[in-house]
Amino acid sequence: MGLAWLAHLYTATGALLAFLAATDIFEHDYRTAFFWLYLAVVVDSTDGVAARAARVSERIPWFSGAKLDDIVDYVTYVFVPALFVWRALLVPDREALARQMRQWRDCSCPPAPPLCGGSQSGRERRPICARPKSPLASRAK
Repeated sequence: MGLAWLAHLYTATGALLAFLAATDIFEHDYRTAFFWLYLAVVVDSTDGVAARAARVSERIPWFSGAKLDDIVDYVTYVFVPALFVWRALLVPDREALARQMRQWRDCSCPPAPPLCGGSQSGRERRPICARPKSPLASRAK
């Protein structure tokens, strides 16, 4: 029976690794966070083999290892990546997105951030979006 609990403990280490990844995400140490997530993937890919080898479902039938694995998988593959996207600022905030949409709407250049705001050549400093709109663009409205 002790071997079966060790298999469950091995599965639960995935949650510990996800917690370590979340801690590093809050510290903006993304490389280390991805290292912890890599180890969590290794644990997740091998814990089923360990559970079957220990015959966990026969020795502890009243404890659901599948449910434990589902919870650990949710934390590892849903919560921590969402936390990463939020903390790494991969999605702009509402005000910045609204500002960019207004700039694209008022700009006659194609809606691409490097083009709307850069200069046309290295010598002049006039932004691309400052050029006058074409007569066709005003008729389309």
